[in-house]
Amino acid sequence: MLSGNIIDYGILQDFNVEELIEEEIKIDISPKKTDKFRSIIKNSSSIIFLSDNAKEFGFDGILIEEILKINPGLDIVIFVNKSPIINDVTIEDAEFFGLDKKFKIIEVPAAVGLEYNSLNSEAKALFDSADYIISKGQANYEILTDSDRKNIIYILRAKCDIVADYGGVAVGKPLFRFSGTEFFREQL
Repeated sequence: MLSGNIIDYGILQDFNVEELIEEEIKIDISPKKTDKFRSIIKNSSSIIFLSDNAKEFGFDGILIEEILKINPGLDIVIFVNKSPIINDVTIEDAEFFGLDKKFKIIEVPAAVGLEYNSLNSEAKALFDSADYIISKGQANYEILTDSDRKNIIYILRAKCDIVADYGGVAVGKPLFRFSGTEFFREQL
């Protein structure tokens, strides 16, 4: 679930993708985390997926397909940036990976992290009515973490000391958090 986040130049400037994937395969995610995640997916009818890094979006597609295996009737809407900013996902990336043929894609104003107040009425309505929001990346985390929403699942890698310290991990390590709770501090 977290492996796609390794393909990000915001964390590492020089890396071997094959070696990083081999390391990621060895990470053992505790049943406590996966059971809660599966339960949320199984009991939801709609999820918003906030995309992040274009280089990891293919992995996100695999994650979304796995989510649908848990709940085949789940309505998933993917938010992408209307125009390029840094290396974040756009409609072109969704088309490249074929996700536009499988899911509803909503273009949102380009920003570093989702800016709720800049969403159009359709995007706000979908966001507000979703059972859960899967928020990928540190920028989305930084923007949304102070909200009162209790229905956000954050999946990110700590790219700075502040987030790493708060999450109890080293910079570059994965964090998985449900809104309203502390980070799962045990080793992923």
